[in-house]
Amino acid sequence: MTLTFAPHLENGIAFGIILSLGLFLYRTMEPNFTELSVEHGSIIASRFADESVEASQSVKVAKWSGSLYFANAAYFETKLLELIAKNNDELQYVIVDVASIVQVDASGEQVLSNLVESCSSSGVEILFARTERLEAELFRSGFKKRYGENRFFDLRADALKYVWQELENIEKEKDEAQVEDIDDTSESN
Repeated sequence: MTLTFAPHLENGIAFGIILSLGLFLYRTMEPNFTELSVEHGSIIASRFADESVEASQSVKVAKWSGSLYFANAAYFETKLLELIAKNNDELQYVIVDVASIVQVDASGEQVLSNLVESCSSSGVEILFARTERLEAELFRSGFKKRYGENRFFDLRADALKYVWQELENIEKEKDEAQVEDIDDTSESN
């Protein structure tokens, strides 16, 4: 290669830059996306689902390892939507562990916004855990203000505690509504 580009060194440098950019994009286009299992009521998520432990179907944890930018934002969206579609019947919460995300560009933020809005309207809430690295960036862009501070947690355990409490509150409301319906029915007779 060196001898080919020797008379025109600038062409060799340009070729090397283009090749290195292409290799960088190729390596970062599909970062590791991992679905973690959570036992009902637990604050611990694990990659390894034990057959004896029944994983919660209403809560899923997803871990993304890599930056979220224009080259891989669509991949992230696809993987998260696949996770939601696979568990759509009972799924109520998805906690996205973003500890490994070092940066989010405008297209990555747009994907996050679209996911939060579309999933919320279909009954699945997306929460973000371990956000300390992205805190300033998400605040500066207005993302946190738009979607509420209650979606962001410093620890995955805090996010899981919040989810279990919310699910418990929903269950209590259903029970109270059933009791009221029974009381209304008995009073009308």
